Amino acid sequence: MTFEWIRFGFTAALLATGIISLFISVLGTFRFKFALNRIHSAAVSDTFSMFFILVGLIFATGFDFSALKLLLVLLFMWFVSPISSHMLTSLEYHTDEHLKEHCKFKPLKNDGEEK
Repeated sequence: MTFEWIRFGFTAALLATGIISLFISVLGTFRFKFALNRIHSAAVSDTFSMFFILVGLIFATGFDFSALKLLLVLLFMWFVSPISSHMLTSLEYHTDEHLKEHCKFKPLKNDGEEK
């Protein structure tokens, strides 16, 4: 009986941490003006929040076959989220005509510009 309450408390703490961090990151993402900042905020918070929520669900269900499925979902999300964020960032970098107004950086050599 005591173990169930400890597991419930740990699960509630993990789920609350994941949901609160996701809520804060969504609010923060809306506050950013520049698209690359929004993409970075969403990517970091997605990975962070997904970890806490899915680990909380693993503890809630117990360690059985469904926990293995949730762990596989977590691993899949950890691989897919950074790749999709990188693709969105690359799209923004190559298509934004006013990128130099927002950022100070050296252009890549293959951008067609000289040093």
